[in-house]
Amino acid sequence: MNVHIIRDPDVSKELYQEVFGHLNESRGPLSFIVHENTILANSSVIKRENYPPEDLLERCAEFRNKYDIGNDEFVILLTEKANTLNWFSFGDKDKNIFIHTSEWDFYLDCNRSFPIAYQVVSNILQVLLFNDIEDLNNHIHIDESRGCVNDFCENKKDIRLKMKTADVCFDCQSLIIERALSTPIFEQITNVFEELRKKLISVERFTARLGPGKVLFRGLLREMILVDAGNYKVRLTPLEKTVYHLFIEHPDGIKANEIETYKDALTTLYRTFFNGTNVAQFNNSINALCNYLDGSLQEKISRINHKLRATIGEKLSDYYVIKRDPRDEKYKINLDRTFIIYQV
Repeated sequence: MNVHIIRDPDVSKELYQEVFGHLNESRGPLSFIVHENTILANSSVIKRENYPPEDLLERCAEFRNKYDIGNDEFVILLTEKANTLNWFSFGDKDKNIFIHTSEWDFYLDCNRSFPIAYQVVSNILQVLLFNDIEDLNNHIHIDESRGCVNDFCENKKDIRLKMKTADVCFDCQSLIIERALSTPIFEQITNVFEELRKKLISVERFTARLGPGKVLFRGLLREMILVDAGNYKVRLTPLEKTVYHLFIEHPDGIKANEIETYKDALTTLYRTFFNGTNVAQFNNSINALCNYLDGSLQEKISRINHKLRATIGEKLSDYYVIKRDPRDEKYKINLDRTFIIYQV
């Protein structure tokens, strides 16, 4: 069963890729289809603070019609736009679903890709299990939080309990059996729940540490993995990897206005990570990084630091981010290099 994940213009490509990475860690009959370069423009010229759910679902329907998506396939919109119900998400029986991607920082101290991925699979489960919104309301747990996928979570902070238990209560399990929900689909969904639970708990333990943890750079492309945060993968673009490893390899730091003197080192690193064939694009990217006035270097540093802080929090990320030392004006990564592991 295909599940098409789309995004509106306000949802970053980086967030989209992180959510997709979580979903693809568990295999099964649900096949998550990438549309990262297909940005769903606003269909309405009217700008609102809150959108009716029907408007957001209609955008899924428009995508479905435009690309001839079958009736048995899901279309799920990741959107920054709030809805008039103030719900995390909502789906209809046409297998159209929207997920609200903002404001998670108010409810969970973790990378927001975790709860967004949880919402994707929990909504798939509910659309397949319940006949309509009335049926859903008859079975949802409104008056209590059981730590079940079907908890209503009127207090949005209660979603932490759902994610940390990764549970489906006995009553809901009985309903799943009674309604003959596909066992392979249910197993795949609960596997996603479990993997997200492990990541959430590992990151919470990691952020509670008094010091840094180990970082693994794996393979020729040096995939960055926070070992003590449940082997969490920090997804960096080729240019971001190039910049990060330049500073990893220069623990004493580099002044931003002297970056041009490191052009050869940047070129060597980028050759390792570059996945294209356009030589002009390659050279233009390196020249932009080496031009202090261009702003490309500062942009890459900012994006790297944002990803790290979003994953492990402001305090602990201080060991891993690239930041300027006011004593000598050099940009550095403070992490003790003995915490770094390279695995080919």
